[in-house]
Amino acid sequence: MENTIEQIIAEEISNNHWDEAVSYIKNEFIKKNYTATLCILAAAVYEHFNERDAQLSSIMYGLKLEPENY
Repeated sequence: MENTIEQIIAEEISNNHWDEAVSYIKNEFIKKNYTATLCILAAAVYEHFNERDAQLSSIMYGLKLEPENY
């Protein structure tokens, strides 16, 4: 069974492959493939890079998608 994009990104994060994780995230956002889980992962990656505006934007978008997750 093939991993979901969220699983791939989570694996990249757990392996400290932050640049790869952000590339996957940006590609998904370009395709407008937004999910609450993707937003959570994006916020974690942006926090790692100290990109607070992008981190907060990801959190806010995730809240819009599934407010019960936060």
